[in-house]
Order: sequence, then structure tokens, then C-alpha cells
Amino acid sequence: MSELFLIQLLLAFLSIVGIFLLVPLVGYLFMGLGLMKMAENHEIPNGWLGFIPIANMYLLGQLVNDVVEDSLKGKMHNYLLVLALASFFLSWIPLIGWLIVLANLGLSIYAIFHLFNKFSDKGVALFVINLITFGLFYGFMIFAIRNGGEKVIELPLAEEA
Repeated sequence: MSELFLIQLLLAFLSIVGIFLLVPLVGYLFMGLGLMKMAENHEIPNGWLGFIPIANMYLLGQLVNDVVEDSLKGKMHNYLLVLALASFFLSWIPLIGWLIVLANLGLSIYAIFHLFNKFSDKGVALFVINLITFGLFYGFMIFAIRNGGEKVIELPLAEEA
């Protein structure tokens, strides 16, 4: 093999690695900007928490506190924060740690579903794309819907006969 071929192979490898590192980093920055703007629009303090891992789960919970089911209303941000912290510190414990991680994943997916539905008329489609791509475009989606106001759902009244 020639030296030129090895240099080209190395450059190709570094380009691919660079892309796989750059896309998630840019997506994370877009997610932070989107969460910060959503918090600002809804007068939620400390929108900068959107940039901090684990703390952004607290902000996500605050954004969806009013649209989740009644048993979670007003508490969603606390549950998301506690589960994220527990997952971070206890995930190494067999079985118990794994169950905590699964609970965190489930509640996070639930919160993301409600966030997409709260800020976009196409919330279900965004959620399905997010699931299919394993969250690869999550940050970009959050950024895209950041200025979306809460959608108003008007149910048709049953006409009296």
C-alpha cells in the first residue's frame, strides 16, 4: 500500500468520526437553545438549565407539568430530576439500577411526547420520528418547535337534536 492511500484512509476515517461527534454536539446545543427559549416564552426561570445534563430533565418537566395526567401535574419536574440523578449514580447496580434506568427512559419518553404535543400541531409525527431515529434529531426538533405556542384543541360540541 502506498503512503498516499494510507493518508487518504486516515482522513476518511477522521472525517467519519468527526461527523459522528459533531452532529450530536450540534444537536445538543440546539436542544439547549430550544428548551431555553421555551422556558423564556412560558416565564419559567433558569432556562439556561437546558444546556446542563440532568438539569435539562428538570426543565423538561417544568415545561410539561401542566399537560401530563393529573397524578403527575405539578410534580413531573421533580420525578424527572430524581430519576435522572438515580440513573446516573445507580445504573451500575445489577437489576435495581437497570430498572431505574428503564423507569427514567419511560418517564422521559412520556414527557417528550407531551412536549411535542404541547408545542406543535405535528407532535405525534415528531414523536414517531424521534422514536424511529432513536432521538438522533431530538435537539433539532426541540429547536424547530421552540417558538410554537401552546396549541388550543377545540372539541366540537354535540349538537342538540
